[in-house]
Amino acid sequence: MPASRKVSWLICYDIADPRRLQRVHREMARTAEPVQYSVFRKRGTRREIVRLMAEIEPLTHPKCDDIRAYSLLTSGRHAAYGLPSLPDGILLLD
Repeated sequence: MPASRKVSWLICYDIADPRRLQRVHREMARTAEPVQYSVFRKRGTRREIVRLMAEIEPLTHPKCDDIRAYSLLTSGRHAAYGLPSLPDGILLLD
């Protein structure tokens, strides 16, 4: 994937400390769309995602916390099980 190509990214995190969790969540909510509490979607280039991850890194503890970003290069189809994360009629599309 070219570095300048904008795609959707799924950014997920597992933060052990409640204070750090709140800080990371606040920063993510400022820049990306929430899908679930610790899962966000952001459209951007690889460089933009690397920059976002670098901005969040100081808010975390490297041995206790985990943040991951996955590019979504699919056709947009998805499957979900359990309670819906978004209200009826709301879809996340590129």
